[in-house]
Amino acid sequence: MFHVLLMFFPLIGLLALVIIGSLLLFGVTSIIVGAVGGSVAAKHINNRLHRRLIFIGLLILLLVGSLCILPAAAVFARLPLTVIAISGDVLLAIIGGLAIAGIAASRSVERKTLKTVLTVIFGIVCAVAVPLAVYIFSTAVA
Repeated sequence: MFHVLLMFFPLIGLLALVIIGSLLLFGVTSIIVGAVGGSVAAKHINNRLHRRLIFIGLLILLLVGSLCILPAAAVFARLPLTVIAISGDVLLAIIGGLAIAGIAASRSVERKTLKTVLTVIFGIVCAVAVPLAVYIFSTAVA
């Protein structure tokens, strides 16, 4: 069976490179979309509530991109594992706080369907980010 492993090892390495590359590409793309979209939203959207909701959504997208790039940047900079864990925890906590702010801002939307959809989207983001932040913090401290 060892010869089978030797035969498939280059494919496993290639698959790992493809996964890492796609994560980095997603991270860079989401950072660019978040930054460019935020500046376009500031310039072209007149309604304050809509601008605030779009800013919150794009800032969450920007932080998710930063979270995807964080491990590669930390390995490149040779940071210790505790710094990586605490940085990821801070990013997740900020994402959770922004999701709570998005839920609070979406309560003043006039259309009931849009209000429900926005609350559910920000609620899902908050439900994913906050437990991950608590888990990472509990493993980084221990």
